[in-house]
Amino acid sequence: MDIPPVGPLQSDSIVITASRTEQEQAESAASSIVIDAETITRIGEPMTLDFLRLTPTAAVSVSGTPGSQAQVRIRGAEANHTLLFVDGIRANDPAAANEPRFELLNADLASRIEVVRGPQSALWGSEAIGGVVAVDGITATGSSAHGEIGSYGFYRASATAGLATGRLGLALGAGIQGSDGIDAFGTSGGDRDGYSNIALRGRAAVALGDTSEAGINGFAIRSESQFDGFSPLTFSRADTRDETRNRLSAGRVWISHKGDRWDARLAASLLGSSNRNSLDDNFLNRTDARRWATSGQVSRVFETRGVGHRLTGAIEGEWEHYRAEDEAFGGFTDQKRSRNHLSATMEWQAKLGEWLVTDVAVRHDAFNRFKDTTTARLSALATFGPGISITASWGEGIAQPSFNDLYGFFPGGSQAIPTSSPNDREAMS
Repeated sequence: MDIPPVGPLQSDSIVITASRTEQEQAESAASSIVIDAETITRIGEPMTLDFLRLTPTAAVSVSGTPGSQAQVRIRGAEANHTLLFVDGIRANDPAAANEPRFELLNADLASRIEVVRGPQSALWGSEAIGGVVAVDGITATGSSAHGEIGSYGFYRASATAGLATGRLGLALGAGIQGSDGIDAFGTSGGDRDGYSNIALRGRAAVALGDTSEAGINGFAIRSESQFDGFSPLTFSRADTRDETRNRLSAGRVWISHKGDRWDARLAASLLGSSNRNSLDDNFLNRTDARRWATSGQVSRVFETRGVGHRLTGAIEGEWEHYRAEDEAFGGFTDQKRSRNHLSATMEWQAKLGEWLVTDVAVRHDAFNRFKDTTTARLSALATFGPGISITASWGEGIAQPSFNDLYGFFPGGSQAIPTSSPNDREAMS
């Protein structure tokens, strides 16, 4: 499942997830916020997660030291009810209960963060209940470098480079950061809990004539985080030497056409993730997943009796593979699973002069492991003068069960939801 941008964004007033096509923020009824490159640079926080604290109605929680599990809850929804796109690639981790891995995103390679609040499943499908977050990487030309050191062994460095020559545009960035951490217990002989994070992001695009483009982009993240776990005897928090190693990488190819009346795009992406846990350097368990995704979208602009219209249709497909294995439980959690689903989306936008914009979207998701579902969204924006406007919106959101929800942490601990069950929609909501 892929989203724009087709090319580098030209304005921070454009939102890319409030509809299936780019839209001026002033003409969108969605509740959204855009954190631009200047704000990211001025605040200077190391992780993307830190900037989401600036978003109204977004609650951010971190389980421990930097790099530890972090969760974002928008408008009171659960952590796996926020949909994340990174450089146009759907990045929720199927190997981690479908949660977005905000704790892995290095802010040094982010040029723009967009948050759209409220249910958006009629546009983007599963997980878009609380809202959608889109993080875009470096696309500008020129080069830059940054370095920083601090107490407790903190280090941080990044470099970016971009160029445009003829019809070809390239952008590449790399960042590294980490810390020795602190001993949270403060006991004699206690260990420090540190972290390290290495990230790469790249993009290449070539113009095919005046209105078409083809390109490839991707990212790779490697992170290690130490934390205090629990005593196996008392089950209380203890000064243990737990460690998690996370890998998240993805790539996308696309081709697009953007004309005066017709827009069209085709895209395909692959995301892979790996999460490995250990104690005192002894392996405990791991999960791995892959997600293949394809999408096609066509949009048509026309006018009838003074009313401007944009009609958009999109079809998408996803294929996911999941694997879990352990030694801590004697291999009883070992399992291999797969699932897939197809979807079709229709969106109609209408604009009457400068004072009324409406948006209607309907989406049908067909799942092979549980019941199909249809979601809808309606919104309107009325403008009565400079600085005076009224918005109204209604929408539905869904979240597909994770692999553990479907099959249990221990295989056979729960049953896959039958496609004929009348309770499927309730289980997904």
